Amino acid sequence: MSDDTIAQAPAASAATDDWQRPVWLVEHPTHQYAEDVKALARLHGLRVVDPAAAGAEERALAASAVPALTLVDAQAEQVDQAATPRKAKKAAQQR
Repeated sequence: MSDDTIAQAPAASAATDDWQRPVWLVEHPTHQYAEDVKALARLHGLRVVDPAAAGAEERALAASAVPALTLVDAQAEQVDQAATPRKAKKAAQQR
């Protein structure tokens, strides 16, 4: 065996194991979330798959307990209301 074959063997094994991990069905694009989706997936041992592209095999491997995600727009709205109570009060008075 050459050194190249030995070096590639663990990578092939890791790729095979990747397909056996539970699937986290997350609507893409993942940049729409405040959290780092890929980092959370790695931390929890999950594989991220877009539900629109998921096949029967991925859906069968779908994890039931997954981390919560916050849409960036929803988080910005919460921060805006919390950070600027005067604006919220003024908007309520104008209604």
